[in-house]
Amino acid sequence: MDTAACLRFDGDPGAAAKMAATVYDRLPAAYRSSLVHSRAQLLHRYLDGAPRQLLGDALT
Repeated sequence: MDTAACLRFDGDPGAAAKMAATVYDRLPAAYRSSLVHSRAQLLHRYLDGAPRQLLGDALT
């Protein structure tokens, strides 16, 4: 999630959303809670358009 956040900060929201969604999807369910989930949600709030939708789909 840190790398995804950096990608967004560097101006590549599409790559940020794709990385965060991929990482989140690959994690075992037990690891998709607390800190990882809250970091993904925070990133989601800062995205818009298609990147926001991509990450939002992964979070649901």
